[in-house]
Amino acid sequence: MISSWWLILVLAKSVLSEPIALQAALEAAHSTRVFSYQSGIVRQVVVQVGDSVAAGDTLALLADETLQLEERGARLAVDKAQSRLVRVQQLHANGGVSTQDLETLAFEVQAAELFWQKARMELAQAILIAPTCGIVAEVHTQEGERISAGRSLLLLIKPRDLKAEFFLAVDQLEVLQHDPVVATGTNGKQVEGRITLISPLIDTASGTCRVVAEFPNAGQVFRPGM
Repeated sequence: MISSWWLILVLAKSVLSEPIALQAALEAAHSTRVFSYQSGIVRQVVVQVGDSVAAGDTLALLADETLQLEERGARLAVDKAQSRLVRVQQLHANGGVSTQDLETLAFEVQAAELFWQKARMELAQAILIAPTCGIVAEVHTQEGERISAGRSLLLLIKPRDLKAEFFLAVDQLEVLQHDPVVATGTNGKQVEGRITLISPLIDTASGTCRVVAEFPNAGQVFRPGM
C-alpha cells in the first residue's frame, strides 16, 4: 500500500507564480478508536484487519465468568431485599414496624437495585461493540491477553473521505483557505479537496502552521496510508 502522495496546492497566481508541491500521507478523515471499559482476559477477537463492520457488531469478547457471578449475586440480593420489604410493609400496616424502619429498608432495596444495575452494565461491557460502521484498520490485542481498562484495542476507519496534514509558512496561509488542494498519486490519478483547518498556533522555530485538507470521496481513488 502506498502511504504518501504528492499534494499540489493550487494558490492564487497573483500571489505565487507557481503552485506549491509537497509530500504528505493521506489518512482516513474519520476514524474511531475502540477502548475496553473493563480489565480482564481477551477470550476472543471476532474481527480482523480489513473487515467491514456495522454499528452494534461484536468486535471482541472478554472472559466474563467473574462478572456473571457478580451479576447473579447482585440479582439475588435485590430479590432478597424486595421480599423482606414486602413482609415489613405488611407488618407496618398492622403497626408492628415503625415508619423509619420501613423507609430504611426501602433505601436498602434501592441500593441493591443500583448495585445490580452496575453489575449488569459491567457484564455488558465484556462485549466490545462497534460504536459506528467502518473498516477495521488496526487490532491491538489477541486472544488470551490480559488487558487493563481504558486500553485502545481497535481502530475503525471510514475510508471514503481522506485527509492530509502538512505545514506551510505563515505568508502562504492568507490565500490558501480560498483555493483548492489537489492530491496526485504516483499512478497519476488526482482528487480535489479543500482546506478544513489552519492551526491558530505558529511554530516559532520554523515559522509554519499546521494545515489539514480533506478530500471527499477520495477513498474511491486512493487507499488511506495508515
